[in-house]
Amino acid sequence: MKHTKKKKLLAFVLCMVLVLSTAITAFAVDGNFYYVPKDTVELSHEIMKDGASQGTLYATVPGGTFKSSTDNAELQMDMQEETSESTVLEAVQTELENTGNTGYTVHQAVMGDVSFRVSTEDKAQIPEKAVNFRFENTSLDTAHAMGFVYDSSDETITLYELKEDTLQFEEDVKLETETVVVGCFDVVEKEAEEAQPEDEDESVQTVDVSASGYSITTSATNGVDITVQHYLEGGKAPLYKESKVHLSNSKKIENLSSLTNYVAVKVVEVNNGEASSDQISGNIVLATDKTYRVYYQATTETITKRPVQMFDYTINGTDTGINSSENYGTNIPKTSRLASGTTRGDYCNTYDTKISVSGKNPYYINTWNKDSNGRNVNHETINGKTHVYGSNTDGTAFAAKGIITGIDYDSGALKMGKTSDNAQLYEPGYFTKETKTGKDIYPDQYKLTFQRNGDNYTLYDVTNAAGTSQLSNYNRDTGTNFFPLDGLGTTQDSKNTTADTDSSGKKHNDYFGMRYDVQFKLGDYLGDLNYHFKGDDDLWCVLDAEKNGGQVVLDIGGIHAAIEDSVDLWQA
Repeated sequence: MKHTKKKKLLAFVLCMVLVLSTAITAFAVDGNFYYVPKDTVELSHEIMKDGASQGTLYATVPGGTFKSSTDNAELQMDMQEETSESTVLEAVQTELENTGNTGYTVHQAVMGDVSFRVSTEDKAQIPEKAVNFRFENTSLDTAHAMGFVYDSSDETITLYELKEDTLQFEEDVKLETETVVVGCFDVVEKEAEEAQPEDEDESVQTVDVSASGYSITTSATNGVDITVQHYLEGGKAPLYKESKVHLSNSKKIENLSSLTNYVAVKVVEVNNGEASSDQISGNIVLATDKTYRVYYQATTETITKRPVQMFDYTINGTDTGINSSENYGTNIPKTSRLASGTTRGDYCNTYDTKISVSGKNPYYINTWNKDSNGRNVNHETINGKTHVYGSNTDGTAFAAKGIITGIDYDSGALKMGKTSDNAQLYEPGYFTKETKTGKDIYPDQYKLTFQRNGDNYTLYDVTNAAGTSQLSNYNRDTGTNFFPLDGLGTTQDSKNTTADTDSSGKKHNDYFGMRYDVQFKLGDYLGDLNYHFKGDDDLWCVLDAEKNGGQVVLDIGGIHAAIEDSVDLWQA
């Protein structure tokens, strides 16, 4: 079985000026809730089908994965027999082939609907931390097995490699819904679909041509090997790694395409590395191995993905907003604080924090213009002309890089960089789960909607819990007018004292944060792997944050006009 590499990308947007069974008792009060469980625990549940045991599922749950409103709660793992097993198995087989394992078919499988519930709560909860799964006492062939998690809410499936000679998932699973199907399966080798010879005395006969326009058979006694290349129509480089299939005698192949998110538009022969321009058609009989190239066109759809975490910040002239001194900790100097709003009293932001910018004067990160508490900052004179940092009036806007160096994946605390004086930077807890002065948290009330074109996903909309769009006049080309929390209130005394307006006079809820976690599998994909952003918000993209805070691969920090930037994740 091949290995499928999975990566996780976290995107953070900070709007500044504008501005990812055993009973266990709860512990550790935090605000109005308690964490469950206290330490890492292992829960178990027998897997049943038609009244017979199929094995046992074990779940390793980290401490603090769930919350309870009381201090006597117990954590339980529930499992129900999966009633739509055929649908799940069909999805498993499809994903198996999509990840390049076209020569295998699902043989046996065990599965169940899994959910976690705190005893004092009425409903199942989504785990806030990743969980590890292990199966025991099954009849599966551990040498040829894989694990899977199927989400019936959006019909998505993820396959997981297992530790050698066991049925334990190699990596932990971040669940996105209350109930998912967790299972394991083993595979056996498969052959191409059987041909229907008209005369049993002949080894190969012509067959009815399928909707694809071609049908491929072989006259070779031992069969032939077919190599399939996958290209985007008009592309000069492969979109996915080539796949291989063995065509046995008296079998047939009527469809060489295998990609999701695309539709095949042309299939040609490849001889000596050169692709023909002629579409194959009719009944084709191969005597030797052959290479074909499939050309694809991208399909499109609108997709509402999993919830995004939103944070709403209060900015005002008192010490009750997000810039409150108590949010930074004891004795943190005012020259080491990342704040929201410009440096002025009505934002309670008097923090002259500066960082080094290569080839330029130190950049005061808490102000939009040249004024920081009466100081004339954030500009330089070139050939007699004044260039203001962050402003795009002269085309010189740039981001303040190095404000953050990573993210604590579990807590949401930013890992901060250094000031221009090499002092540690501090932030007020913009993306943390804990209660902070001047911060409201919306962990799962909002969803992002994307427009998919092939394997490209472009942010299209933000919807609330009722499914209502929260974006008004959002420009998807320029990234402007992105105010997803306007529905929470835009009056002067709601979330900001300045009641800033846009060019049309409309007031906006300017001060917000957003965290979106994306896990993606590379598999056999060879195409572009770029993350692109354009806007005037602070944005940081962190790759593999679960590994010691991750790597910041896109750094668009500081107060700035609209900036466009991208990162090639193949290089990152």
